[in-house]
Amino acid sequence: MTSRTAQRQAARAHKRIVLELQNRIGMLCVHGGILLMIGMMMILTGAPAPAEDWWGPTARLALGGAAMIGGAVLLVGTALGDDSRRGWSMMVVGSVLAGLWHLGLTFTYAYAAATARMEILSPGEPLSEAVTSRGYIPLVYFGYVLLVLIHSITLVRLGPPPR
Repeated sequence: MTSRTAQRQAARAHKRIVLELQNRIGMLCVHGGILLMIGMMMILTGAPAPAEDWWGPTARLALGGAAMIGGAVLLVGTALGDDSRRGWSMMVVGSVLAGLWHLGLTFTYAYAAATARMEILSPGEPLSEAVTSRGYIPLVYFGYVLLVLIHSITLVRLGPPPR
């Protein structure tokens, strides 16, 4: 292998590493922002129906507030970066909080789908107004659990920066 080829490969490897790190930071920012927006909208418009049935209107404050706290911790940690011990630990805590929050919503919506009126429809069949639950919603939140779990595992495996 020539020195020129080795230099090109090293430059490409460096570029790929930088892009992967930027990608992770971007995804953590998006996830933190999503949590902030969902939390705010949950506070303003209501929590999932089963949660409001179980705990009343305080459910929207508890669930919405938890989402906002997790999102804020994740965003501040990401802004500080993983070269900072505080930033790294905030990213770990924020991603774990996000995963737990999404897991809670996964189970809440799965419960709603299992116990509330839900129908299997043919393509093009109109949806009755009486149907209140959608079977895909738990899968969306479970997808978020898996996505944020990837970040949590990566951050823990990287470990904190040296002092």
